[in-house]
Amino acid sequence: MKDTDRIEKLLEDAPSPRIADGPHRVALKRQLVARLKESRRAARLPRWLMPAAAAACVAVAAVMLVVNGTTSVYAQAVEALRRAKTVHARAFRIVDGKEKLGAEIWYDAKLGVRERTIARDGSVPGEMLDNGEFRWTYRSAKKTVIKDASRDPVGHIAEILEFDRKLAKWSFKRTPAADMTIDGVSCLAYESKAEKQNVAQRVWIDPQNRVRRWEEVWWKDGKEVVDERCKIAYDQPLPKGRFDPTFGVGVKVVDLTKATPMALEKSLIRKEVLGQVLTVHKVLRLDNGSLMLVWSHRPTKETLRRYGLSHVSVRGNILGDAHVGTGWKRLEDGTERSIQPINIAYWQGDGRTTTWTILIPWGNWPSPMKTVELQFRVYARGTLQEELKKQGKPWHNTRFDLGRLDLPDQSVTMEATCREVYQHAAWVHSRFGSKSIRLTGVNRSLTEQEKQEEMRRYGTPRERLDRMSRTPFHEVSRITPEQFVENVQANYEKLR
Repeated sequence: MKDTDRIEKLLEDAPSPRIADGPHRVALKRQLVARLKESRRAARLPRWLMPAAAAACVAVAAVMLVVNGTTSVYAQAVEALRRAKTVHARAFRIVDGKEKLGAEIWYDAKLGVRERTIARDGSVPGEMLDNGEFRWTYRSAKKTVIKDASRDPVGHIAEILEFDRKLAKWSFKRTPAADMTIDGVSCLAYESKAEKQNVAQRVWIDPQNRVRRWEEVWWKDGKEVVDERCKIAYDQPLPKGRFDPTFGVGVKVVDLTKATPMALEKSLIRKEVLGQVLTVHKVLRLDNGSLMLVWSHRPTKETLRRYGLSHVSVRGNILGDAHVGTGWKRLEDGTERSIQPINIAYWQGDGRTTTWTILIPWGNWPSPMKTVELQFRVYARGTLQEELKKQGKPWHNTRFDLGRLDLPDQSVTMEATCREVYQHAAWVHSRFGSKSIRLTGVNRSLTEQEKQEEMRRYGTPRERLDRMSRTPFHEVSRITPEQFVENVQANYEKLR
């Protein structure tokens, strides 16, 4: 079933008549298709950073197509993996005709799965071990292992396999001349060459319809060049201790399974604006003179009732957007004061976006501060914005006064606050998945390539681009508490 067909079915089954028949149906469908494509782009794994499981699954996907090209065979292929006692897959780069190991996977039905990535210099930048109870993700550059809940060893392979359905566009044909014996088993060869591309995929399958070997072949100057190769063995003894959670001397373990629960029931300030609800859940006074704010925005119940998005808005508030404003003000004595916000984490889920923001007071503020006046920039998005425009109503408010907030008397350290945020983020990560929560990286200037792209696409003046910067955000499993503290501190130092 095509993506658009799936979405049509979703809209037909929607409980709200406004989704099934309303004027915003086309717009909603467009949003869902865009978000589905965006999600799949985000899920695409880097070519040689992906684990051996990915390479193995490309081969399994090929088998799915070799047999009859139907999705039922995909299910059969995954089931075959579940039935296997052990699987050992090795992915190679072919350099000057020689195999260079790039990734390796060991799977044992009773013990779990372990994946290892090998760099071109032979070093091991990363590993993943999942024993069905816990998952360990190792990064050698950081000398850190992230311990998390298991995500189903075989399910992980199946998930990667989903990303390679693009192979369905290829037409495989038998190539008897390439048949070979692999590990004493006679295997049949199949090949498919992409249209208008000088590349082919080759697979060898055994009598049980299991992939034993996969290759990607290119033609250069009329000569055949094997670029990548994957070899897979089944039900063979694996090295003892391969599934022990050991990663070397001096490696630190960050345990996400003991994270602190995050609750958002408390409300210090709550107001509605442009069909949305802005809520401040928590405020902290930091010992460096700044503040920490935990706040969220979501559609009102009336907005959800009218637009019927409550059951599909699982990523966050797709009907609105909000940011802490500077609240700039000129005082009677001619001096000025404002707030510089720094977002350090955000959580998107269940139609709500929750943000952790550090507020840096600039200018003439009393010392110590007893209160703070909060101002936000609020925007309607999607079908809500379209409806407001049709009605001739404003769809944004760049100086929305949320109200005055009393500050606590006691202060806490920046480090302690960041570690608490990390613990909350780890809890969200373990309950709702890695895609819903992000932690800040270090703010950086635009690269020359990014500047050129901005000028080409949007005509942004060069002098403005020279002043612009970007802040990356990371999954919890890819950053340690210490790194998060360092990132927040670095961004704070740039702005204070």
